[in-house]
Amino acid sequence: MNSVASAESPKVSTPTQRAATSEKASPMRVVIVGGGFAVVQCAKTLCKTLRPAECEILLFNRENHMVFHPLLADVAGASINVDAAAAPLR
Repeated sequence: MNSVASAESPKVSTPTQRAATSEKASPMRVVIVGGGFAVVQCAKTLCKTLRPAECEILLFNRENHMVFHPLLADVAGASINVDAAAAPLR
């Protein structure tokens, strides 16, 4: 008999299936590295789409804020406040 044919493939379950099978199952952990616009939008979408029991989202970034670089010249010229060019990630 061929050993490759008899080997079972690993079973993959969705967070909803895991939550349905066991109430105490730990949530899936999603690790996101970076803090740009696309990353923050992805994390926000995941938070809205998945329940906290299904997924834990971790976002790693060097800074705890996101800077909109095109506005930095206006900040230096004092035409806008610093808070308008930087948003907290927490």
